[in-house]
Amino acid sequence: MQSHVSESIEDCIRTLAQRHLDVRFVKLHFEDAEMEPAGVPALLAYRGGEKFAGLVPVIQEIPDDADLSARTLEMVLKRYAMMPQEPEQKANHICVARHQILR
Repeated sequence: MQSHVSESIEDCIRTLAQRHLDVRFVKLHFEDAEMEPAGVPALLAYRGGEKFAGLVPVIQEIPDDADLSARTLEMVLKRYAMMPQEPEQKANHICVARHQILR
């Protein structure tokens, strides 16, 4: 069963993926990411095949006074340099680790 938070994060990621075609978003099960269930949903960022950032769990990075939205999540990703600030920056891969994979 998927949590409400996981569903909301996934909706935000879908929106961001449409806006940022230079970033590759990948969804995987938390066990495949070798994570504990308490750490999801999480976002892991890779550049050149190497992990350089992780938000585990990502919901803890959303400011208390902010709504969970694509815009808020984008600001968090930029703060941690997981999302390119400028179009000419090297593309990243962001993995979304979650409880359930929808097929």
